Amino acid sequence: MKTINIRFLMILLVCALVLGGAVHLLHGYQIRRYGRGFLREAQRAKEQNRPGEAVRHLTFYVSLFPEDADALAELGLLLADLSRYRQALNRLEQVLRREPDRLEVRRRLVAVAMELGRYSDAREHLEQHLLKVFPNDGELLEQLARCQEAAGQYGLAVASLQRAIQNAPQRLEAYRDLARLLRDRLDRAPDPRKWSEEPRPEALGLDHPDSVMRLLVHNNPGSCHALVLCGEYLRGTAQRWPHHSRQAADGQQRSEGEDANGSDSGDPYQAKKLLLGKGLECAVRALQLAPNNPAALLLATRCAAEQGEYGRARKYGQRGIEAHPGLVDMYIALADVEQRAANSQEAIAWLRRGLQAVPGHPQLLWNLANLVIDQGGIKEAERATEQLRATDQPQALVDYLGARIRCAQGRWLEASRGFEQARPDLIPWPDVVKQLDFWLGKCYQELGNTDQQLTAYRRAVTVDPFWVPARIGVAAALLSIGRIEEAAEEYRRIMRLEDAPAEGWIHLARLLVLRNLGISRPARDWEEANQLLDRAEQALPGSAQIPILRAEVLVAQNRIQEAEKLLLEARQADTDQMELWIALAELAQRQRQWQRAAQLLQETQQYFGDTVSCDWPVRNTWYVVSAIKPAAGCASWR
Repeated sequence: MKTINIRFLMILLVCALVLGGAVHLLHGYQIRRYGRGFLREAQRAKEQNRPGEAVRHLTFYVSLFPEDADALAELGLLLADLSRYRQALNRLEQVLRREPDRLEVRRRLVAVAMELGRYSDAREHLEQHLLKVFPNDGELLEQLARCQEAAGQYGLAVASLQRAIQNAPQRLEAYRDLARLLRDRLDRAPDPRKWSEEPRPEALGLDHPDSVMRLLVHNNPGSCHALVLCGEYLRGTAQRWPHHSRQAADGQQRSEGEDANGSDSGDPYQAKKLLLGKGLECAVRALQLAPNNPAALLLATRCAAEQGEYGRARKYGQRGIEAHPGLVDMYIALADVEQRAANSQEAIAWLRRGLQAVPGHPQLLWNLANLVIDQGGIKEAERATEQLRATDQPQALVDYLGARIRCAQGRWLEASRGFEQARPDLIPWPDVVKQLDFWLGKCYQELGNTDQQLTAYRRAVTVDPFWVPARIGVAAALLSIGRIEEAAEEYRRIMRLEDAPAEGWIHLARLLVLRNLGISRPARDWEEANQLLDRAEQALPGSAQIPILRAEVLVAQNRIQEAEKLLLEARQADTDQMELWIALAELAQRQRQWQRAAQLLQETQQYFGDTVSCDWPVRNTWYVVSAIKPAAGCASWR
C-alpha cells in the first residue's frame, strides 16, 4: 500500500504559495510601473497642450487605480475643458461621492451641469454646498440666477444678480443679464430720453435696466467689454423699441404727448434712432480703448447699418475683416448691410468671400442659400443645402431651405408640407420662424387656401409686429375673403410703421373706395379716401393709380364728365402711362358708350403698338366691347 509523503506535499505547497506571492507582487509592481507611466505620459501631454492624449492616458491610469481621487478629478476637469460634458459630469460626481469637500471640483461640476441643461442639479450644489461656504461669491450668485431664471423664478434671479453685482462689480455679464431680466421678464420699460442726459452717479441703481447698464460703464470705466455690452443692450432695446414703448404706455399713466417716465411716445422711431445712436457711441468709445476689438467692430457695423448709415457700416465691417479675416459674423453683418442698401448681389458676394476665408462654415452656407434663392439661384442653393447636410447645422434649418427651394420652383403643396414639418423644431430661431410663416402664407395663397394663408401671415406678425411684408400678407388675405374693413385697418397699421411703403397710401385708398362701393350711397364717406389720395400724390407724384382712383371716386358720386376730364388731363400730362388709356376705355364701356370705347382701344393700340394686345385689362375691355357691340370692333385687333 502506497503512503502519501506528507513532507514532500508540504514543501510543494509552500513553494506554490511563495511562487504565487512572488507572481502577485511582480504583477502589482508591473501595474504600478505601467500606471506611473500612464500618469507621466498624461502630464507630458498636458504640458505639450495635447489634452485629448492626456485624457486617453488618464483614463487608462484611473482604470488601474480607481481609488486615486486626484487623478479622477484631473480627468473630469480635462473632459470639461474639451466640452465632453456628459463624461465630465460622471467623473466629477465620482470624485465628490468620495470626497464631498473638494470645492473646486464642485464648482466645475455646477458649470458642467448647466452646460447640459441640468439646472436643478446645479442649483442643489450651489444652495446646499457652495453658497454656504462662499455666500458672497459673485460667480456663484450669477450661476444661481441662471438656474432660477431657467425655473421661471425671475424675481429671485434678479435678486441674486443684484447681490452678485454688489459683491463683485467687475462681473460684467451679471449687469447684462440683470438688465435683460428687468426689461424682458419684469416689464421695466427702458426710457430712451434718459440716454441723452449725463447720468448722475448717485442716481444709478440696480432696479431699472437703463440704470443697470449705465452703472456697468461707471463701475468699469476702462473696460472695452463693458462698453460693448452696453451698446448691445441699446441695440437690442432699439430692435424691440415699439414693443417696449407699448409696454410703458400700458403699464403707466400717460400725460399728453408723454408717458409717465417722460419719454416721448408719439414718435417711437425717433426713440429707436436715439438708442441706435447711443449704441454706436458705445462702440466708438470701445474702439478707442481697443481699436481692433472684434466685438466692438461688429457692434459698430450693425448699429450703423440699422441707422441707415451704410457707408459708415461698410468701413467698420471692412476694418473688421482686415483685422480678423476668419470672423464669420462680420461677413454676415456686411451681407446684411448690402441687403438693407438693396444691393443683393454684393450681399451674396460677401458671403462667398466668407466661405473662401472659412470654407464650409454652416452659418455662411445657410445665409448664402437663403439669399440666392431670392435671386433665383436655385442650383447654388441646392449645392449649399447639400453641403449643410454634412455639417452639424440643425436639421430643421436645412429642411427650411429645402422647402424654400420648392417654394421658389412653384411646387406649392410640397413646399407647404416642408414648412409645416420644419416649423416645430425652429422655435429657438424666431427670425427664421417669421420668414417660414411668411413663405407658408405665400404657398397657401397660391393653393387658394385663404384661411390657412391668413393664419400663416398672422403668425409671422405675432413674431414681428413691425414687419411690413407680413402685414401686407394679412391685408391681402383679408381682402381675398371679402373682409374689406379689416384689410383697410391692417393697412392703417402698416402706414404707421417706420418703413411703410409709399404705395401703401394707394392700396389703403383703393380699399376705402371698395368699401364705399359696397354700401348704400347715403352712407358713403369719401373724405378719408380723398385725403389718402392727396398723401399718395405727395409720396408718388407720377403714379397713374392716383388719377384712376380719383376718377373712380367721381364716378361713384355720379360725376362722370369730371372723371373723364381728370383722366384725359392725366393722360395728356404723361402719355406713356398705358393704365390711363385703358381707364378711359373702361369708363366709356361702363357708360355703354361702345363706339367711344372701341375708338379709345384703337388709339391705345396705335400708340403702344402690338405689345398692348398682351395686356390683360385691354383684352378684357375689348372682349366686353366686342361681345356687346360687334359693330364697334377693330379689324386690326389681335
